Amino acid sequence: MIRFFALVQKWEPRLRRPSFTVRFHWSWVAAGLGLAVVLYYLVGAWMLNVIDDNPDFAAPPTSPRQSRAVALAAKLIRREVDIHGWTTNDPFFEPGSLLRDMPHYQQGIIAAVDRFTSSLAAREVEPGINPPDLPLAAGLLKYPGTVWRFNFNVSLLPTTTAEKQYRRAAVALEGYSGHLDVSQLTFDRHGEILVGLLGDVAADLDEANAGIEAHLTEGRRDDAGRLFQTTKGRLYAYFLLLRETGMDFDQVISESGQGRAWAKMMDALQAGALLAPPMVIDAAPDSAFLPNHLAVQGYYLLIARQRLNDLRAALSK
Repeated sequence: MIRFFALVQKWEPRLRRPSFTVRFHWSWVAAGLGLAVVLYYLVGAWMLNVIDDNPDFAAPPTSPRQSRAVALAAKLIRREVDIHGWTTNDPFFEPGSLLRDMPHYQQGIIAAVDRFTSSLAAREVEPGINPPDLPLAAGLLKYPGTVWRFNFNVSLLPTTTAEKQYRRAAVALEGYSGHLDVSQLTFDRHGEILVGLLGDVAADLDEANAGIEAHLTEGRRDDAGRLFQTTKGRLYAYFLLLRETGMDFDQVISESGQGRAWAKMMDALQAGALLAPPMVIDAAPDSAFLPNHLAVQGYYLLIARQRLNDLRAALSK
């Protein structure tokens, strides 16, 4: 018995000792935080990334006095800013800062809506007669899309964000439509208005084509994705806006006998707008193995521009 109690006293510390030991390591915490940051950026960017080129995106219902193209312009702005989220000015601590294609695509859309709205405002609005909403919207859409809450190149104080300015532009466009609906004014559907709009769109496509041509001839390979997505955004926005413009000016187009020509022009715009390669490849134009997506996009752009110019000439007679 004495020997038994002696053995118990000898093994008691070992019996009380746990069979395993959990040790706390700061390296585990650091690794966990690092993984969380990586997932935050990668998963967040993946969820945010949307290149919405839905060709069936339509204008809201309008009255006969209103413009379908103006209504669609406002709806398109709100889709990119409020539904998909404006990513061009995302700061470094937000997942959207990793995105490249979507910001350029969104800027291309806004650039086209700005050009279209400015062209319409220059022809549609008469001071003292029509409301000033169109010129206001055109001015707001020229605001740089990269401006966040702070612009330290200008001031240390908070500034107006790009999305806030674009929302104000959408409100102005909606206000213009609303004013037409309740007043005695009607959207001007004279042929010269349409000719002017087509001329300004063609001029903008000329600028886009010049950018692609310079890229191909100078052999630069660093901005192919940016140029492709910006041009795609322009083509997509013009496809939607001119589709609705064709409905606004259907009488002018039908009376001039240019319905078929208008449809062919729209087909070229749609083909260029819906190009969506998984990765923009910028191989040599005469490559036997790899495509050059900018060259293909430029082809459709040139076809659309040529058909726009032919329509202008026919409608001007």
